[in-house]
Amino acid sequence: MNPIFIAVCQMFRKTKLLSSNNLFMLRILFSLVLGSAFSCAVFAADNTELDKLQGKWETTRTTEEGQKVTQTLELNKDKMTFKMMDSSGAIAFVATATIKAQKAGAFDTFTINGIKAGRDEDSLEEADGERSYVYLFAGGTLTIVSDIDEERERGPSLAVYKKVAAK
Repeated sequence: MNPIFIAVCQMFRKTKLLSSNNLFMLRILFSLVLGSAFSCAVFAADNTELDKLQGKWETTRTTEEGQKVTQTLELNKDKMTFKMMDSSGAIAFVATATIKAQKAGAFDTFTINGIKAGRDEDSLEEADGERSYVYLFAGGTLTIVSDIDEERERGPSLAVYKKVAAK
């Protein structure tokens, strides 16, 4: 039994405010208060992690075909927009999703679901499933490990994003 709960019960018994009939009600009340506090703490932790990631992030990489592409990741509250542009700046791929930050042991992770993807913002179609990523936010960069949540045609990859200054 929780030591705080025991101490509260002993205090109420000494003041004769707690009878055996009220003990059950006090246990329920204590459980509700403790459960609510825990839920608020978990929700606040998730929001704090997402708050750190808000804004627009960018990285440049070379595809398997040798083409230079720029990837942007923009987070606005719990919504994420991913864009890939070719070397001329033309959009080649867009995806939107809902994002949720979580802890997995020592790792920071985020999961996206409600994914819509397409060649441009006007051709988005729903995509199945959800995806999970491991990330590290440090030194002004956002490092994301992709494609480790399940086996995919393309192996796992790592991308280091830098924050884009607000205009």
